[in-house]
Amino acid sequence: EAALIVQARQGITTGALQVLHVGCLPVDIPAAQQEDVSAELLHNFGMVPVFLDPSLKALFYKDFCKQKLWPLLHYQLPLAPTSPARFDQDGWTAYIKANKAFADKLTEILVVEADFVWVHDYHLMVLPSFLRKRYHRIRLGFFLHSPFPSSEIFRTFPRREEGLRSFL
Repeated sequence: EAALIVQARQGITTGALQVLHVGCLPVDIPAAQQEDVSAELLHNFGMVPVFLDPSLKALFYKDFCKQKLWPLLHYQLPLAPTSPARFDQDGWTAYIKANKAFADKLTEILVVEADFVWVHDYHLMVLPSFLRKRYHRIRLGFFLHSPFPSSEIFRTFPRREEGLRSFL
């Protein structure tokens, strides 16, 4: 049977359901303080931070996610050659590195036989492929918070095949 059907039949067991949020913080934390901050966030908020180097975080989030992917997913194609929405390889590389950092963090805390992973939005669109390469039977969902663009729009994205394959 299809894996999704089997998982849907099993459902979520009754009882206590612990939810951990894995994500980046809006501020940069010095390396010397990251362990203490991680412990406090986990204990007080059920949050597991992913610490990205500030330059990687800026290229990943502010450049690639906000200047390339967001416009693409909202039907805003770059018309001018100097548009910030034009694809660049450095941004894509940062996007991949950041998604791998999330996969590495999840690998530290994930219990594949018991946990569900729910990935939110285009910032982590390639994360599912990294997790499936490590865990073939991972229970994973992906939710895109905007309608997926038409094929005419998405075909303008140079890494469209990698993007599509990563979360399907």
